[in-house]
Amino acid sequence: MKRKRLWILFVLLSPLFYKPIAVKGELEDASYYAAEILGKNLITSRRCWNLWLQPGSLVHGRNSVNIIDGEEGKIIELKRIQGGNDGGAAGIVFPLNIKVSNLRHLYVKIKGEILYERGGNIANWNPRWFPEGALQISITYLNKKGNKHRWYHGFYNNCKGTPDKKHFSQKPITATFTWQSPDLLGLKIAPNIIKTLKVYGFGWEFKSRIYYVGFMGEQYDSEEDAHKTCLLIPLKETPVFFYPSYKSEKFGTLNPAEKVEVLSFSKNGTWVGFDPGVAQACNVGPFRLRWTPLNGTAFLSGDCRNIQETEPPQPKFCFIGGMKTKVFRGPGEKYGLKGILKPNEYAQAIFKTTNGWIFINMDVGENDLSGYGWIKGADTCFQGIGPCERLPIKTYQNFSN
Repeated sequence: MKRKRLWILFVLLSPLFYKPIAVKGELEDASYYAAEILGKNLITSRRCWNLWLQPGSLVHGRNSVNIIDGEEGKIIELKRIQGGNDGGAAGIVFPLNIKVSNLRHLYVKIKGEILYERGGNIANWNPRWFPEGALQISITYLNKKGNKHRWYHGFYNNCKGTPDKKHFSQKPITATFTWQSPDLLGLKIAPNIIKTLKVYGFGWEFKSRIYYVGFMGEQYDSEEDAHKTCLLIPLKETPVFFYPSYKSEKFGTLNPAEKVEVLSFSKNGTWVGFDPGVAQACNVGPFRLRWTPLNGTAFLSGDCRNIQETEPPQPKFCFIGGMKTKVFRGPGEKYGLKGILKPNEYAQAIFKTTNGWIFINMDVGENDLSGYGWIKGADTCFQGIGPCERLPIKTYQNFSN
């Protein structure tokens, strides 16, 4: 019994101390230009890679990585057997250390095949568990600030729950497939230096093959071009809203391949703002932008690393602003001037009167004033489709002396 407990403890702790096994040459302090690897099969063009063989926590299993001679070259076969109902991994890791920030576009491409899969969380249907799939690909990278990040995508044949479609794609069993990622330089946190690329299987038991894995991309013509625009490219019809919220009124639709320049991200990173390029009366500042969600119907391309994050006004309020506007203490000039809203400043409109005055709350919005005040409706612009159309109207006599 004592020996059995020691064995279980060893299995549980072994992943913490596990070191990859170097094959096809010794590890080196790799430092490459991206152009040296674009369009190349890393399986045949790289001088070294590392094995990743992780046993199960409770059932050790038999994990293996084998090299097979195929008609078009070397094939990598990943396999785990005798795994019981416990997950383990088998894969290869390429140490890279490649600077990619000087590229226009960067994609990961893989040609693979799923031969067999068995697991408890295939396609990550339960986010509480480790994602399982017979074939997965991931990269680790540093962003411009030097912080480490990870991106991954996996492939599966059958999932007993609702698959994680953001990170997994369904593929037929025993049939080769080719897949290319979205532009990695369009990620919310884009890579500056790719540190590693890993291709692996993880699950109770699996068998898969890798025929090709590598990077595709496009270089800038000059260093000056490398700092050009961030673009949003729809894959299909994509809705556009006045604000970054599904509760906002709809502005229009972007058609497939209709590129627009990204000018802002929402604070949570799930919406992008752009100038629709049409006349919008006096809509300026944050009201000038129109917003579309990053929900898989479009992808980012180009240099998106320096796009500013903004939090536009909440769509539930009606705002006024957009030009230099006098604010009075009552609904008439006789009440005296309280202050001035500068161009691009705005405040919440609460209601308007029958003779054209607007009661505003300057504590809600973006301005240098405070409290409540009154402005002439003819001197300003309403900002906020929907809420402004439903703005209450009250009789002027209720507020006159």
